[in-house]
Amino acid sequence: MTEDGFERRIPFGSWDELAVARDRLLTEGWEVLPSDSTDTGVRGFSALRAGEPRTLLYWEVYGRPLEPVVRVCSSWEEFVREMQFRVDEDMEKSDDMPSRQVGFVTYGRAASGKAEVFRLGVELLQAGGETARASLIAILLKSRHPSKDGLQALNPESRER
Repeated sequence: MTEDGFERRIPFGSWDELAVARDRLLTEGWEVLPSDSTDTGVRGFSALRAGEPRTLLYWEVYGRPLEPVVRVCSSWEEFVREMQFRVDEDMEKSDDMPSRQVGFVTYGRAASGKAEVFRLGVELLQAGGETARASLIAILLKSRHPSKDGLQALNPESRER
């Protein structure tokens, strides 16, 4: 068994191939759970079934796992500013709840094998109150972060601009 707990790892060349494999396993009685590693740019699924090896099905979005470069921001303003600088890059969530940190990862440096991860302590974000919340939402609405669509659905005014 590998250090991540998987006995078998199966790579796929595209999201479509990975999704087809997931769907097939679901019809065959496997339990299939999301198992993405956003900090490394890897999308995947854990596949579990009694009597079978624990399996990871995965796709390396950028052709290889990326090296995460993690930076913990010292204020909510810094966190928002870092997101603002990267608003045109692909982003994903990168929370670290055991450490009580929220975060995001950007892939603007993926060609060089890096993923930039920015985190902020939950307490620092909460201390910023409504101003921090509004600033973060405004940046997310302009970004390529997957939360953008959900925020636009909750805020009809943003679609009118």
